[in-house]
Amino acid sequence: MDFRRDLYSAYSTFSNDIKGFQYQLGLRAEITDRLLKQNTLQEEWPLEIFNLYPTFHVSRQLPNDQQIQFGYSRRINRPQPWE
Repeated sequence: MDFRRDLYSAYSTFSNDIKGFQYQLGLRAEITDRLLKQNTLQEEWPLEIFNLYPTFHVSRQLPNDQQIQFGYSRRINRPQPWE
């Protein structure tokens, strides 16, 4: 078996503040190009997937040097090659 996986990604972030709230928006676009090849039978299983991974963070400064924060991000947990 031969295994090839290529990942191509682009990142973008934007941050600003509105009425005492600071926020940050982010987006990662990703293309996964994978090929699994069985050499004995000469069979191939290609896979190409496009995914978007958004992020959002907002915070506000409170009195006495305190801060409140909220964040969201879409994540991916890829198996390692030995799994």
